[in-house]
This record gives sequence, structure tokens and C-alpha cells, in this order.
Amino acid sequence: MAKRFTMTVTAAMTATLLAGCGGESAFCAAVNADAEASASAFTPLVPGQDGTPQPIDDRLIFMDEVKTPPKDLADEWDVFYEYLSGYDPVTWQPEPPEVLEARQALFEASQECRE
Repeated sequence: MAKRFTMTVTAAMTATLLAGCGGESAFCAAVNADAEASASAFTPLVPGQDGTPQPIDDRLIFMDEVKTPPKDLADEWDVFYEYLSGYDPVTWQPEPPEVLEARQALFEASQECRE
């Protein structure tokens, strides 16, 4: 009986660990395949540092290549993607709170893929 319980607990723990990234394999695969793009994709936009269209385009390209956002972050993905799509360096405003929260959640998820 104890052996069966141990095997069940071990299987449950393995499934839980794999769900962290295994369930988001397209996202984690993209993060791990392009470390440079993924490292900057979910960082803050800083005028003067990356206020040109290219870094915005690079972020959108990376997100388009991922195709499948993490299931539990689909809303955050949409919020951040919409913000980037409407980005205009002339009228730039700091990230609204919902964009900040979305970007931070996506950044944290990308970091978990690397662990």
C-alpha cells in the first residue's frame, strides 16, 4: 500500500512540475529557442532606449512566432500585445497598470521556462 501511495505522489509531483512549462511547450520552446528576443520581449518600454519602432516590432515578431501564449496568461498576452500594437513613440505614455501587470506576468512565465 505504501509503495502504491509513493508512486501516486511521485506521479502527481512530476505532472505538477511538467505543467509549469510542459503545458506551455510552445511558449517555453520559443523562449528557449531565442534567448535574446525572449529576454527583451517582456521588459519595460523606455523612451530613448527603445522608443524606435524596431524594438517594438521585434517584440511583436517574437510574440507572433510563439503563436500559443501560456494558457493561464492568455488575457495578459492579449493586453500586452494590444499595447505594443498601438505603441506610438510620439504619444508614448508609461504603461497603464493593467499593461504593467500583464507584462510582468509574462516576464515571470518566460523566466520559469529557463529554470
